[in-house]
Amino acid sequence: GGGGGGGGGGRPPAEAVDEADGELHALLGHVLEKGMLLCNDKRGPVLAENVRTLKLLLGRWAPRLGAKLPLRRLLILKQLKARSKGDEAREVQWRKAALHLLNALLANHLPLADDEAATTIPGGHWTRLMPPGSPALANAPPAASDAYTPVGPTELLDALLSCVKHARKAVYDPAATVLGQALASLGGSAAADKLPACEENVFKYLSELSMSDYTQAGTSRLLVLLDHLSEGYPRLLELRGRLLAVWARSKLLEVHGDGRANVLRCMTHAAARERSGAGQEEPAPLRGGPEGVPPVTTSVTKEVWEGLLSQQQPEVQHASLRLLLELAQHHPLDKLWPLLPALDAALARHRAVDCRALYHELLIRLRERAAEPGAAVPDAASETLLRSGLLVGLCDPDETRREAMLGYWHGQLPRSMAARLVACFETLYAPAVEAQWLHISTLLLLQLVHGAPNRHKTIFVKTLLDTSSFQPVGNLAPTRGSASLAMLPWGHEFFSQSQPASQDAGEGGPLRATQSQLYSQTQTQDQLGGVPATYSSQAADGGGGGGGGGGG
Repeated sequence: GGGGGGGGGGRPPAEAVDEADGELHALLGHVLEKGMLLCNDKRGPVLAENVRTLKLLLGRWAPRLGAKLPLRRLLILKQLKARSKGDEAREVQWRKAALHLLNALLANHLPLADDEAATTIPGGHWTRLMPPGSPALANAPPAASDAYTPVGPTELLDALLSCVKHARKAVYDPAATVLGQALASLGGSAAADKLPACEENVFKYLSELSMSDYTQAGTSRLLVLLDHLSEGYPRLLELRGRLLAVWARSKLLEVHGDGRANVLRCMTHAAARERSGAGQEEPAPLRGGPEGVPPVTTSVTKEVWEGLLSQQQPEVQHASLRLLLELAQHHPLDKLWPLLPALDAALARHRAVDCRALYHELLIRLRERAAEPGAAVPDAASETLLRSGLLVGLCDPDETRREAMLGYWHGQLPRSMAARLVACFETLYAPAVEAQWLHISTLLLLQLVHGAPNRHKTIFVKTLLDTSSFQPVGNLAPTRGSASLAMLPWGHEFFSQSQPASQDAGEGGPLRATQSQLYSQTQTQDQLGGVPATYSSQAADGGGGGGGGGGG
């Protein structure tokens, strides 16, 4: 930055920006626009790094300045329409860079289009680049402004739609995502009146594509577009009697791999909109199209779900779990309980940690809904599977998952030690974790310590090297026949019997482990005074005497 750049010192850019300094805002916009022009670089790594830098700067400045940040959309519009005869790779790079920049604007809640009143470009900001005392500042002309024609939302949406129609997936894939975001942002803006016409243009292209290209490539392309468009703007799936949603649902069992995952994600977006209640007002159905079509998620049968969950492709199982998790928010529980055996068989020990995480999240949501008043209570088998699946998570091979499930169960069990100990025998037991029951019970009992107010209190004030803090211990050996005999270490009889009388009188000082004259590894059996050779024979031998207890 120049010497007159606001005196920010070492502060981050966002904190150094004065919200009332219009010239500084113009300078920031000028810097961003210069960076956008550099995004035309032929070299892919340079272009990617420039885009990354611009997104970073926007993320720092946009939340503070918002619409005050002057950034001409005309530069983005030109790149969206870029064409390069004989060099298609360069055209793809330009359009991808423009899509990423527009995505950065929308992600930071900046307007899609220029302000209609912004008919000039602020000038005079170049003086900020001059060092203090520069002769150029003395002869500087008044701050000038250049005429500018603002870019409207319709022009940008049409350019985005042209990118969606592009032949290369590297362009139409991100273009569909940004177009969905753009349509959603337009709905809550001052230009919302232009949304129906733009919406109609997008729907017309997609519906024509669904009825004209029956090839595998055409189907795959349309599923990708519907997936990414509906992620940001799920209303497209409801237009004209849910025509596009019904078409996508019809392909569920006809496509495989990524295509099937696209269908499941479309259904997830539709289910989320149904849950939010945003789709209560149905548009007029398309002529000849289905009328009164129910939500597409209700047509998935138990057999279809079992087939989807048994797939070996993680992306399909992941998308299936996302849809089930969405349905678990509002779908009738009696329709979901029968799916628990298939879920447990396919996902309890799935190799992908993200699938296991979604599975645990789904079980937690089902358990929460089952506890709600008036909810459909699962039968005994379903309840066991539900609890068992969550207990298996305590033994997950991934440490993050184990910690998450430990936190969940800690919040579900009683906080008193006695009640939790009882719960260990009741709630925490399941056949699937029988071998790990002792381990997980101990962990959850110890979790109570974390909530203690004095859990960080120091127990030992002095170090172990400071022997002055250790006092001789009294006679800990039990009497003959005591039930606690088996809890004493091997050789305890010798230690208690071999202490000299002076120690009994308290004159010899404390017993230390370094007193080699009392015991050494080279002592014979006779020297050990007939101590049994095995631990299990101690009790049978009588356990020895209750020898020298230490004096106080």
